[in-house]
Amino acid sequence: MDILGLTNYLNIVFFACIILSSLCALQGVFIYVSKSSLAVDSAAHACVPGAIIGSIITSNSPNIASSLIPFIISIICSFLALWLISFLSTKGLDKGTATASVTGGFLGLGISLLSCVPQTEFNIKISAISIMFGQPTGITLEDAKLILATAILITSITAMMYKEFKLFLFDKEQAILSEINIKWVKNILLFCQIVTIALSIKMVGALMAVALIAIPTTCAKINSQNLSQMILFSLIFAISATLLGLYWSLYHSISSGGAIIVSNCLWLLPCYLYKSVKGGAHG
Repeated sequence: MDILGLTNYLNIVFFACIILSSLCALQGVFIYVSKSSLAVDSAAHACVPGAIIGSIITSNSPNIASSLIPFIISIICSFLALWLISFLSTKGLDKGTATASVTGGFLGLGISLLSCVPQTEFNIKISAISIMFGQPTGITLEDAKLILATAILITSITAMMYKEFKLFLFDKEQAILSEINIKWVKNILLFCQIVTIALSIKMVGALMAVALIAIPTTCAKINSQNLSQMILFSLIFAISATLLGLYWSLYHSISSGGAIIVSNCLWLLPCYLYKSVKGGAHG
């Protein structure tokens, strides 16, 4: 029996993409406030070799393993990349140089792995290409179950630690006075962000994952006065852009991942116009 009640192919795609865009919108707010977009971008690129390795391992596994194993290996590669950046930075290398080197190295490794896949393994090549550029229409029922379970986990953690996250991001001194373990909170927040970015590559690919997180959050920041409003507006912008992008791509036979990102970008102009009009009125 289908526990999600999803039997139609397009229902699965739309369901999974709405859940994914909502999760990215939620975590995107914390990424924006913590100014960790660059680190998250590095983590997204580091997902590429992990996801390709996982796809090779599970090429003959039509069950949940074909979704779960690439996802887990991607997360491991992301944490490894961030650790390498931190390690190189402590050894005297400029952080920007360390980030560019590690990011390029992991992406290059992923492309090298892809070139090593035999031509006969056509499914693996298609899977690997979707990892880099996204393929929402390739999301399966097993993918949807993984997305739902992960979204519930990350959202639950965020809800339970909302107060701690807020203090860590806006008032570290108060967080210390409240005896909050800053390092622990930082690591949990990073875990939520990495898991989200690793999951989002199923929709828009590793190369555009940060845009999926950053653009709705940027639009939300323009229209909000506090963190709660920012989360709400980010959800509205992300979900509406995802639906528009999916319909656009399906009716015009274009890349779904790219269409979703372009749809997100379409929100930027009216948001900035609203900001200008609002600023002029107040002036």
